[in-house]
Amino acid sequence: MTEAPDDWIQQYQTRTVPVPPSLTLGGEPVPVVDAAKGLGFILDKDLSFNEQVHSMVTKASRRLYYLRLLTKQGMSVSDLTQVYLALIRPVLEYGHVLLVGCSKQQELAIERVQRRALRIISLGGRREVPNLPTLSERRELAAVKLLKAMLNADHPLHDLVEGLTSTGRPLRNAGGLRVPMARTSRLQRSFLHQAIRLFNNQ
Repeated sequence: MTEAPDDWIQQYQTRTVPVPPSLTLGGEPVPVVDAAKGLGFILDKDLSFNEQVHSMVTKASRRLYYLRLLTKQGMSVSDLTQVYLALIRPVLEYGHVLLVGCSKQQELAIERVQRRALRIISLGGRREVPNLPTLSERRELAAVKLLKAMLNADHPLHDLVEGLTSTGRPLRNAGGLRVPMARTSRLQRSFLHQAIRLFNNQ
């Protein structure tokens, strides 16, 4: 005799989530943490990148001190701009393709550091303001550039690209690459989804 649908629902609702198995590395247990840093990039358990953005914004903001110091000493706008490009912007762009789908709040926090740097360089607008692209624009360009490289069959991330034919050539739908199905907003904001959409909109 088969179970009634109500029984199925009750079993589904009362089923407990299985406890993940314990992992060991070199005989030592691997601890479960909310966030972990690898190669200088912080990954949190929700993949929200909040801790990474906070870390990079804090680090870059501290380096604005050197920009203020050099400005007070009379360094030229062009030289100050080079200092910013060499010392501060790389901090804000470390692993930035992963942040191409970041939240608006995260985007504003990152952009705020560059705007502060430009105000320091230009003495609050009393001098020439360097004409630099936004960090968001640079993230998008970098994401598309990486995606184009991934379309090459020799690229180590080539297998992540959806919509390839058996010949290895990209499958085109309405002139663009097929966007993989995503059931969650987190996946929709991921690098691959955002990069494909940007690529298709070119």
